[in-house]
Amino acid sequence: MSGTIFGYFEAPEDKTPTFDPGLCVPCPFCLQAVANGSIKTISLMPIGGSRSYFYRAHKSCYEQASSEDVTKIESSLIDTPEC
Repeated sequence: MSGTIFGYFEAPEDKTPTFDPGLCVPCPFCLQAVANGSIKTISLMPIGGSRSYFYRAHKSCYEQASSEDVTKIESSLIDTPEC
């Protein structure tokens, strides 16, 4: 899933993402299109990483998710080597 839901900025000063997966991607929690609902954007910066990442989820799904579910999704990115 990490290749489909995560967008990123190549450099901290970038205003536009290098890659933006758009709004037709699935919410990582309910697997329905993110565009169908109130959206929350979550930003991640891996320690020692060169890219700043983000993903989008339905706000209600993110707020109701367990910390284990959030960790599992974010770890799928953090634990994947940069290409």
